[in-house]
Amino acid sequence: MATIPCPGCRTELNLSDTSCPICLRPRTKYEIARGFTAVREAKTRRRRLPLVVAAVLLAAGGAGTLMYRSRGRILSLAAAAQARFSRWMDAITNPASLSPGGARRPAPPDRP
Repeated sequence: MATIPCPGCRTELNLSDTSCPICLRPRTKYEIARGFTAVREAKTRRRRLPLVVAAVLLAAGGAGTLMYRSRGRILSLAAAAQARFSRWMDAITNPASLSPGGARRPAPPDRP
């Protein structure tokens, strides 16, 4: 049979007990009804857990398949971004681009 902990002393109580046998704390009808509701919700969660796990695995598989099929485009975009960053970094760290007065010359334009 399902049990719930007593709010006073944490002793396990049957759902329909009207008072705790240890601390003698009385339970109201609302508290008893909440216990039955909590047990019912726990059963529902246990039944739904396999569906949630299956949905998460299916979503992860779909995302993985999408990434695998578009890997060429993703890799080309990553290489272009890395090249653009390298050109920018070379332009701002090149000592020849600094004039003697401290002003920078404009960076070279991006190559397509």
